[in-house]
Amino acid sequence: MNRNQIPDNPFIAGQPARGSDFFGREDDLLLIEQFIMQDEKDSFFIKGQRRSGKTSFLKRSQDKFKSEKNLILYFNLQDKISHTSVEIAQEIQERIIRYTDKINISFNKDFKNFLKNLKNKVNRKVILLFDEFDVMCKNSKNDEHSEHDFVNFILDIIIYISENKIPVKLIFAAGSNYESEISKHCKKIEDLSIKVVLTPFEKGTVDKLLETSRNLPFRENAKETINELTSGNPFFTQALAYSVYDFAQSHKAQSITPKMVKNRLNSAVRSFGSGVAVIWNDLENTDKIILYSLANIIEKDQKSDLNVLKEYLTKNFMHIDDKFVNESFLRLEKSGFINQEKSKINFKTEFFRKWIVLDINKREIRDIHTSLKKNIF
Repeated sequence: MNRNQIPDNPFIAGQPARGSDFFGREDDLLLIEQFIMQDEKDSFFIKGQRRSGKTSFLKRSQDKFKSEKNLILYFNLQDKISHTSVEIAQEIQERIIRYTDKINISFNKDFKNFLKNLKNKVNRKVILLFDEFDVMCKNSKNDEHSEHDFVNFILDIIIYISENKIPVKLIFAAGSNYESEISKHCKKIEDLSIKVVLTPFEKGTVDKLLETSRNLPFRENAKETINELTSGNPFFTQALAYSVYDFAQSHKAQSITPKMVKNRLNSAVRSFGSGVAVIWNDLENTDKIILYSLANIIEKDQKSDLNVLKEYLTKNFMHIDDKFVNESFLRLEKSGFINQEKSKINFKTEFFRKWIVLDINKREIRDIHTSLKKNIF
């Protein structure tokens, strides 16, 4: 095959997938469509680990369901973390006014009055997408009278929308590991909402994604190898596929083999390490120490059971109380970072384990341990 016939790399890592680049989530998109069309619920809550595709899912929903009947506006709350509820409410109003410029509706200091005017003057639904909602949950004070707390404000607005039949719907996306610091108001919002959890891709979805490389195809066993190394995580899958495709293209290969996939793992981990760090930085300190220790035990082909893990911790980081180790282990298992078969502990995703081995050094873990001891004692 002439190299000039091979198109640019079809894989995307680190950017939201949109249009034909978006794969899977059909059942979840159907739930969003039903939520928008029906009036039974006013809020929708999307949960998923970091890099599970929440932003891509929101952006795809925005693209797919925007119409003359639906005004869909996206807000990234990571950028609003230092803003008060008053400031964010003002921005929401400004965006709605901007996109309904044919309607005579003006800014109102009282957001509820603005919504009441919106009901009387706008003949389509307004859907507000709030990405990174967990950053607001972590900052929520659980104070019923905190007028500057965005989470309290949103809870009040959801109730107002429901009671007054306002044609506004709210969709939230939150990292699932925010629950350890969840505010009671975030829990109330979640309980009021339709909920969906974004899980890793099924094998069929990964295969479909990899088939976009038709001119430089993945062999069937190469697809299986991608699945084994990434466990269907959308970001890891795209990152590894991108790196392997780039290598195969530059070497004028006719197809992509399992050997290429395995040989490019370290390179992909290094190339897309900043994206993996997003997952790492969101973990609790004890969880980081446990994952680092387990990753290096496995790297040395040692037996990886709970006793070996505790011995490693004692030898390398002084003593960590068994209570904290056990709590962390259960939390990581529940969150899908590790699993246990019989007595053996494994990483759920080899891509993430290899990143820890290559990018995290013992000094960083010792500093984390020192910080952890200060917080405990």
